[in-house]
Amino acid sequence: AAQIIGLTPNFPAKIYPISLAQYSGITIKSRAFLASVSESPEFEFRCTSCAAGCCGGQGFVLNRVNGQGQMFINASGTILQKTLADGEVLLADGNSVVAFEKTVGYDVRRVGGCLMCCCGGEGLTNTVLRGPGTVIIQSMPFEKMAR
Repeated sequence: AAQIIGLTPNFPAKIYPISLAQYSGITIKSRAFLASVSESPEFEFRCTSCAAGCCGGQGFVLNRVNGQGQMFINASGTILQKTLADGEVLLADGNSVVAFEKTVGYDVRRVGGCLMCCCGGEGLTNTVLRGPGTVIIQSMPFEKMAR
């Protein structure tokens, strides 16, 4: 007989499926992993630069997932998946980045000066994702909902 299991994120979020066969080696945001149908997804840790670790919204250690099968992550608000062309750049709020392929470059860029940081409402940096590869971003990260 078929067995059924129910899973839910621990905060108001949507569940987003990712094919590990297609996107093996994808880097995911900390606390975004929910479940995997694969028997043995492999998790690796990838260290970022000092600037990206301090200001990128992902921390110093990024989670990379390898394997086969289906993986499920959670994200909030509108979820956008975009495939970047070679050299194409996507600027995003660091907390809004949910996942990106291993071929995508990840760094941070300063937004403006002290006045922008204090009064502009956008913080000091934005995350820079440089193609080629697929990126997944969310419009309402948990960090912003908690405020």
